[in-house]
Amino acid sequence: MTTAAGVGKRLVLVPVAACHNRKVLDYSQHGQALILRQLLTVDTPQIVVDIGAHDGITGSNSRALVEQGWRAVLVEPLPAVVEQLRNNCRAFPQATVWQGACSDRSGTATIRVGRDGEAGQLSSLSESPLVAPHLGQASIQVRTITLDEIFGAERIPPDFGVLLVDTEGLDLQVLRGLARTAARPRIIVTEDFVETNQGKYALLDGLGYQFLGAWGADSIWIFRTHRVGIEGLRLPITRLPSTWQPSGVQIGGQAFFESLTRQCVVGWAICSPDETPPDEVVIDLLRAGSRQRYVFQAHRVPRADVAQGFHRPALLFSGFRACVDLPAGDYELRIIQQGESAYSAIPAGVITAP
Repeated sequence: MTTAAGVGKRLVLVPVAACHNRKVLDYSQHGQALILRQLLTVDTPQIVVDIGAHDGITGSNSRALVEQGWRAVLVEPLPAVVEQLRNNCRAFPQATVWQGACSDRSGTATIRVGRDGEAGQLSSLSESPLVAPHLGQASIQVRTITLDEIFGAERIPPDFGVLLVDTEGLDLQVLRGLARTAARPRIIVTEDFVETNQGKYALLDGLGYQFLGAWGADSIWIFRTHRVGIEGLRLPITRLPSTWQPSGVQIGGQAFFESLTRQCVVGWAICSPDETPPDEVVIDLLRAGSRQRYVFQAHRVPRADVAQGFHRPALLFSGFRACVDLPAGDYELRIIQQGESAYSAIPAGVITAP
């Protein structure tokens, strides 16, 4: 488990195993890790390679596996982010951090820094015009490495558990390196990108992978010899009675709805910048026209960006994600945070379920 420590106006995440009482086993943005968990079998080799691991916490598909003791190889190109990644993995000796950008060739390259800065998640080697609007003017020279280099140096066996690839438009180039190796990870999670999806899907199909579906911006694949039931694959949904009401004294707070993607309502919410957010978050939806009410239990997830934005380390677990099941239509959204004796109920506008 990790928390955050502030140094002046700079916030750095550091591993502190016993100082936080939450047991968070899913750090992924849109529930990808919840799907991934359903694909693991008792004989799945416990090795994960994460290309584009960022800080190892924010929106991470690999963090839950790292905390469960899996051997991990985590690759990240940006120097400022690599520092955070190493700090966040300090408590996990089985995790190895590589600084570099994974590509289809070795050498050096110029990575454009994203508009969210040198510690953000939008920087990319891609020259696509679809990526360009998310990039700033600054750039950094980085080392480029290939999958076969990483697998060889780390002695990754041909049969290993999970490969994660999230490189802001460069996933196809990264995955080409898989064809140059004997390695066939049981499960692959890769960020989709409209310009390269056709080539990437053909590549993975040719390498023996079966497409299972897309969650958030990611597609999920299993090697055809990986024996696992996929018929009931879905995000776990916790619906509360439509009569559910918060209890205690109503207080103020702040909340932000970010997206509704593939059954997931994502955002962040706090009661006070100086207080650790309450564990319980509920998504309250009132359907336009019919006035039918739908209420779902949400789950806290780490949001290092919110903690950094407020300069309050206590707000690391300010994020929430609710898995929902809604008929198509427009809904008035309230985000409710339920504490021991008080609650906040914050209108967050109208959302549309496709």
